[in-house]
Amino acid sequence: SQSKYGETVQNLLRLQVEEENLRYSVEVAEARLQLREAALRQARRNVGRTRLKAPFDGVVNAVHVEKGDYVTPSQVVAEVVQIDDMDLYVEVDGGAAAALDSGRAVTVETAAGPREGRVIAIQRDPDPETFTFGVRIRVDGAGLMSGSLARAEIGLPALRDVLTVPVAAIARGEESAVFIVRDGVVARVPVEPGRRVEGRQVVNGALRAGDQVVSRDVALLQDGLRVIIRQP
Repeated sequence: SQSKYGETVQNLLRLQVEEENLRYSVEVAEARLQLREAALRQARRNVGRTRLKAPFDGVVNAVHVEKGDYVTPSQVVAEVVQIDDMDLYVEVDGGAAAALDSGRAVTVETAAGPREGRVIAIQRDPDPETFTFGVRIRVDGAGLMSGSLARAEIGLPALRDVLTVPVAAIARGEESAVFIVRDGVVARVPVEPGRRVEGRQVVNGALRAGDQVVSRDVALLQDGLRVIIRQP
C-alpha cells in the first residue's frame, strides 16, 4: 500500500511536469504565432507600398522608371492624366481679364466639336513679356486628347463710348503710353489699356477723341521729337 502511494505521487508529479511543459509550449507557440501575424501584416503593408494609386480615374500618360529601378519618396515615377474634365489654357488682355469672373460660361471649339466650358481661374499678374493674363477654362474631356488645341469664345459686355487705338500704337513698358502728334511735335500720352477687340485696343487716360495717334514704329519715338507728316 505504501509503495502504491509513492508510485501514485511520482505519477502525479510527472503529470504536473508534463502539464507545465505543455503550457510553456503553448505559450511559446502563441508568441511565435503573434510574431508571424505581425510579419504578415508588415509584408502586406510593404506589398501595398509597391502599388501606385492615383487619387482620381485617368490614363497613364508617361512612365519615368523601369522594373528594378530604385526610387525615392519624392521622385515622379509616372504621369496620370484625368480625362473626365480637362483644362484649356488661354491668354487674354488686361481688359478682358478684368471683365471676366470665375464661373463664366465659355464656348469652346475643339476637334471633337463645340462644347461649353467654365472659367475656373484667372491670373492676376500679367506675363512680363506679352502683358497678357492667363485664363483656365474647364471642359468635358470626352473625346479630347491632352495637349490638343482648342479655341474659346468668351462673351463680354458690349463696349460703348470708349476710345480705341491700333494695338501697334501702344508703347508697352513699366507704363503703357501712346504717341500723338500736335503741331508737328510728338507727345507721349500715358494710357491704361483695356479690352482688346480684334486689332484695336481700348484705352483710358488723357487721350482725346480726334488726337492724331502714331500707329507704327512707336519704339523709336520719344517725347518732344519733331516730325513731318506725309500723306500716303
